[in-house]
Amino acid sequence: MPQIHEILKLNLKEDIKNVIDIEDRSEAEVKYEIDSYIVTENIGRHFAKFASEFTSEIKETGVWISGFYGSGKSYFGKMLGYVLENSHILGTPAAERFIQRLAGLKNAGLLENDIRSLAAHDVRVVTLDIAKQSTSNGLAFTLFRNFLKSLGFLDNVYGYMEFNLFLDNKYDEFQALVQQINGTKWSELRKSSMQVPLVIKKALTYAEYSEVESEADYEEMRDHLNTLIREFSANKLKEELERYLAKKEETIVFIFDEASEAISQNKYDLLELEGLSEAMSGIASKVWTVAIAQEKLNDVINNSNISKSQLIKVTDRFKTKLHLESTEVDIIIRNRLLQKKDRFDDRLQDYYNTHEGMLTDATNLKSSFPTKVKNAVECAEYYPFHRYQFDLLQRFLFSSNALAATQAAARGMLITTFDVLRKRLKNKKLFEFATAFFICDEAQTAPPSALMNKYANAAKILQKKDLPINGFNLLKTIHFLTESELAATTSENIAKAYLTEPENYFTLKPQIEESLNILTDARILLFANNAYRITSNLETKLLEEMNELQTVLFIKKRNLIAYLKKSAPLKHIAGITEKGQHYSFYVISDSDDEILASSDKYLQIKVYSLFSVDKDREDIIETVKRDTQYEKSRITLIPQNGEFNRIDRLLQEIQKSDYMLEKYGHDADDDVRRIIREFAVIRYLATSLTAKQLRQNCANRRPGMNTARSHLF
Repeated sequence: MPQIHEILKLNLKEDIKNVIDIEDRSEAEVKYEIDSYIVTENIGRHFAKFASEFTSEIKETGVWISGFYGSGKSYFGKMLGYVLENSHILGTPAAERFIQRLAGLKNAGLLENDIRSLAAHDVRVVTLDIAKQSTSNGLAFTLFRNFLKSLGFLDNVYGYMEFNLFLDNKYDEFQALVQQINGTKWSELRKSSMQVPLVIKKALTYAEYSEVESEADYEEMRDHLNTLIREFSANKLKEELERYLAKKEETIVFIFDEASEAISQNKYDLLELEGLSEAMSGIASKVWTVAIAQEKLNDVINNSNISKSQLIKVTDRFKTKLHLESTEVDIIIRNRLLQKKDRFDDRLQDYYNTHEGMLTDATNLKSSFPTKVKNAVECAEYYPFHRYQFDLLQRFLFSSNALAATQAAARGMLITTFDVLRKRLKNKKLFEFATAFFICDEAQTAPPSALMNKYANAAKILQKKDLPINGFNLLKTIHFLTESELAATTSENIAKAYLTEPENYFTLKPQIEESLNILTDARILLFANNAYRITSNLETKLLEEMNELQTVLFIKKRNLIAYLKKSAPLKHIAGITEKGQHYSFYVISDSDDEILASSDKYLQIKVYSLFSVDKDREDIIETVKRDTQYEKSRITLIPQNGEFNRIDRLLQEIQKSDYMLEKYGHDADDDVRRIIREFAVIRYLATSLTAKQLRQNCANRRPGMNTARSHLF
């Protein structure tokens, strides 16, 4: 049987990045990122819109790309840059590599034309993460400094010197002179920040070099450039870029990531950005500024203290706005992570067709949305996961702050899915599935210490009971379902979420139920409303206090009488009509407590308390027969006692809950009051179960005695 890593097209030995680094442009990285990129229909529309604007005569060359964390906005920005620059990657143009990613799109042909139109321009792309950059000399110089780096120059005053030498057509002469003086190429010497100042000074003041006649002239030139850097403005950037564009026929595109984050960090402000975009727009569509941000531009503006007129200026400069949604993460997971080698798609579909009923049942959870696998194609597409697990994962990441507490946590879903494949499923055999605890493990790699203690305690308890269920995994399954808030933590759901092989459900379910009961008794779990959840430390403390309370027999008897007074079966038999004559019975307990009143106390039904028949019921029946054989006006009811221990335990829980409600019901602490309210729900359920059990006893009564003496239940 093949293993899961053998059926996937994905190479699990190659890691996928948690975060896209906009500044990493190594050849290997570019190839990997293009080859791994999933172009969805929405992404295709964004590319088409950008291409339409870029190839037009638009004057406002500002572009604002927004999207929540994990939406793929940085990845999209890098792809734009790769296509625009169209460098050769291992001999193949980047645009050609990207076009291969368009297969399967509805308008692939039109989009290919758009990509080729972008790649046809001679473009220099300057990418940077503005939040990681020093902006002490202003946003304009930060961009200029990165522009110098893109040309292969240093990003400081000495790079500014290189830039001027380049524009004056003296850069080649300078490099030759450096090698002549030092015996080493400038490209090597410039790697040492300690050597650069001296090397440049020696070269520029060299006797045969006519530009700088003395060291004093050199110092004056350097000081002048440093002053320009300190006072560098958007207009100065425009001036320097125009000088460059007069020499080189290019379009320059600045792509800077984390634009809104940098604003919140006070690295620059919106007015500075507006001035920059205005200056760039004045270079006749030759310079573009592409800002990538987590927030839409209007939201950034609304959070800033600027006037309405200034607001309009900013929005006008960034005419092109692209907002990426995270809703397509499902498509990316299926196409990037879960694609199968062709022959295994058929095998998985055959597996579904053969085991349709089993797989449908294994994925049919009690939940707020449909979870059942729909058909063979869906089963094969999502394998080794179930489709519903991704809905739960998305909510889990958001609710538990496990990886990314954002609106979609798309990046977290991608990373978690990959880690489950690589770490938990890689060597599993074909037809085994991901479990909830696999996903929980990789989605929340550092659970709170209190939760870890619960995991460990559950494992110890079940290990001592010699049960085959792993306590760690069982609690992780419950935690995953609880935090997702979409699927109830019933024993059935827990068992299905715990399964790795669906055919084992009916063997596993009783073991799961036994384990759940043990952990509930151990106060690791709380059972309420037919669902389990992990107790908090405060809940455990209160449960332990409640467990140590001593119950009083007479209160249990009193509560039992109270339930009997509400018993519908008793009310039904307490009044009967025979041949038009109505008979009303006076119902009492064996201790002569009144249960149902009657004006005629001669006709009686005596109901024995469960606490009176907690031993051998048959002996009691014989005794009652003997003692009441001459009492023609009494019916004696003796309950079945097979469920005595269960009913007694429920009555104890009710009594203890009443005590806790009375003690803590008005506690000042909000958490305590919340927990006590939950205890009240548990008390209500215990009351309902007690009443239900008593009704079942009534329903199981055995008639057979004459009307004068009946022994029912």
